[in-house]
Amino acid sequence: MLNSFSKATLLILTIFIACKTSGQSYPQDHPLTKPVSLEELQMKRYEKDTSASAVVLYDFGRANVIDGYGRYYIRYEYTKRIKIFKKSAYSQATFIIPAYYSDNDNKEEISHVKGITYNLEDGQIRTYKLAKDSKFTVKEDFHNRTMTITLPQVKEGSVIEFSYVLESPYPYRPRIWLFQSDIPVMKSEYSFESPLNLSYRIVNQGLSYLKEDDINEKKESTYYYWLAEDVPAFHDEPYINTSLNYLSMIHFELAEFMTVGMKAPKSFSRTWEDFDKALLKDKYFISAYDSALFPADFVKSIKAINTTDTLQKAKAAYQLVRQSVGWNGEITLKSDYSSLGNVISNKTGNSAEINLLLIGLLRELGIAANPVVLSTRQNGNTWQDFPYLSRFNYVIAQINLDGKNILLDATSRHLNFGMLPAHCMNGSARLVAEKNSRWIPIETQEKTIKVFQGGFDINVENTSVDGAIKISGLGYLAFELLESYAGLGKPKFSDILVKSQPNWESPVIEFKEFEYKSDTLTQPTIVIQTKIKDAFTALDDKIFLNPMLTEGLKVIR
Repeated sequence: MLNSFSKATLLILTIFIACKTSGQSYPQDHPLTKPVSLEELQMKRYEKDTSASAVVLYDFGRANVIDGYGRYYIRYEYTKRIKIFKKSAYSQATFIIPAYYSDNDNKEEISHVKGITYNLEDGQIRTYKLAKDSKFTVKEDFHNRTMTITLPQVKEGSVIEFSYVLESPYPYRPRIWLFQSDIPVMKSEYSFESPLNLSYRIVNQGLSYLKEDDINEKKESTYYYWLAEDVPAFHDEPYINTSLNYLSMIHFELAEFMTVGMKAPKSFSRTWEDFDKALLKDKYFISAYDSALFPADFVKSIKAINTTDTLQKAKAAYQLVRQSVGWNGEITLKSDYSSLGNVISNKTGNSAEINLLLIGLLRELGIAANPVVLSTRQNGNTWQDFPYLSRFNYVIAQINLDGKNILLDATSRHLNFGMLPAHCMNGSARLVAEKNSRWIPIETQEKTIKVFQGGFDINVENTSVDGAIKISGLGYLAFELLESYAGLGKPKFSDILVKSQPNWESPVIEFKEFEYKSDTLTQPTIVIQTKIKDAFTALDDKIFLNPMLTEGLKVIR
């Protein structure tokens, strides 16, 4: 990892402190109105990183908070221009635009999507525009949609350009801006403008590459401007939770606002005590639990849990939730319903609904249970100095048995009682309670263990081996294998295994201990009967066997 990212630098800035003004001439028009230059097309490499497969020539973003007759929204404009050097960078020609959807009146809208590929052919600059059928929108879950576009005619030497506009009805939650990516960035420019009656707090992370950083208070708005140049590529490394903890970026949070008729500004600056109280009063959080609205058959199942042993009672509640409601794959902090009775009736729910239901059921059975809110690994770390609700995107359950904290997540049938999915293992989390709310570590005793066994007959004549390979998983690897098997199904799971090993001849695959068991995590085992080509090298009277016979299995890390 780059030395400059050994520690993420966080700086806090609010627009209601003294503003700095300067004579900076900010871009008022779109910066990429000019066609690509001959010089850009003739680039053979990026001199500051000659190993780079591509380089971002220019990355431009502009956000404006607009008063739409008393209803504020944010208009974002994005444009990116990339130079492709190698075939390995062709994936840069595919762009994914996320959009958030609450309901028909509150959703982010994507428009003015444009894409163009520039190629130098026979000494002439030729352009290829994005075709209508090269973009499509996918509903990822209840709240999230993504638009994917792929630019045409991309090859080594191409320059590609992509732009779009997004309008968001969520002014309290502006999007972050990343100055850095997996390829170098020659120039990244971002501006953010908001009316004077809306104040935003800004957190800057790792901005050592900034050339300009200015705030300019105009007559009716506050204008922010950032310019970064020659930003090196960020390369992901083993044991990093997420690159978001290290990338150079800017994060926004609404601090306060004031509108006509208000005597004083409404502040969103919170203490952690305010944070806890707000969540506990939120009808889409813990107060969504109301057993009076539960379906009769579920109430009957609750009453059937009549053991006096607290641990067994907790395990029974955990199992009842997992049997009654399946996870729809959506990771979120709150329920979509003000009553979890709907979730039980639908037999499916998001991560928050399932774990809030578990908390409510545990309480119904007389077990003190509390919500624990956290940020998943893909979402980045929480910031304990700043009580920002937007940094949290997940909730699990906590109980205390014999003085020991037990953390529970009921989103998967393959999790042992007290075992959390890997995406929750991300440092500290916030336990939210009426009294004694606090930070707690997210820890686990579970490990990831792969057990490999092989028995082969060696064929010296054609350097092949014939026999059986047994691969089994323990701990988190067992969980991942079971989840993959359940999600993909046996045929597709087998097909991925076979395709990842072209040297296998006519493999016969058997799956053992992959059946669902309610009480404990199994030790799933894959048995592969096969002949493996080029498995060793023979030299005189010695045989040098390849020790990595299963290296590259895509569903087994």
